[in-house]
Amino acid sequence: MIEAINRKGIESVDYDLILKYLLKYNMLPSLDRFSDESKNSLISVLNNGVNMGLQEHESNISRVITRLSLMLRLSNPNDIKIVEHEILDNLDKYQELIYELNQSGYENQPAFLLYYSPAMLNNACTYFKNNNSESPIKDALKVCLPYMQSIIIEARLNMSNQGPGINTVLLRDVAMKVSENPFQLNELEIVYLGQNQACVQKKLKK
Repeated sequence: MIEAINRKGIESVDYDLILKYLLKYNMLPSLDRFSDESKNSLISVLNNGVNMGLQEHESNISRVITRLSLMLRLSNPNDIKIVEHEILDNLDKYQELIYELNQSGYENQPAFLLYYSPAMLNNACTYFKNNNSESPIKDALKVCLPYMQSIIIEARLNMSNQGPGINTVLLRDVAMKVSENPFQLNELEIVYLGQNQACVQKKLKK
């Protein structure tokens, strides 16, 4: 739902209002299959950003934590805490990603959709789990978040559609690569397919 909001690309919107009514009252009831403890953990993250009057920067951080938790399909509150700690412990490292994810599609800014990014994150988790990582989620975030940050920044600089609208970057090959070896993402590059679409694929031999 957050992704759908960002794809709107509308000029001006009350983001807090959208989060409150679309997410809290429409999305959260669908989480009934989760335990109460797990659901309350997600509600807590939303409330921190929506209902408690935090500073704008803090609210932006809460939105990113919520978004990543949903992308990772997390149902365990301890897992959600891993996402929270990774962001809060590395604010300087992820400040551009936090900024990009919160400005996407608003104030005459184009919306950037990193298509297949949930698959990328989940495939990375599976890779680290299969390779005996002590914290697959944390290791996946450490690899994927800087990459997501670099992709969206590069796309914003190079895609010609810089007004309201949707810019889509296909990360299918990235999702496949991290399932094989997430430390080989430097073998991939962005290829621009048109005004508002790009894909990340294996570098062509020169």
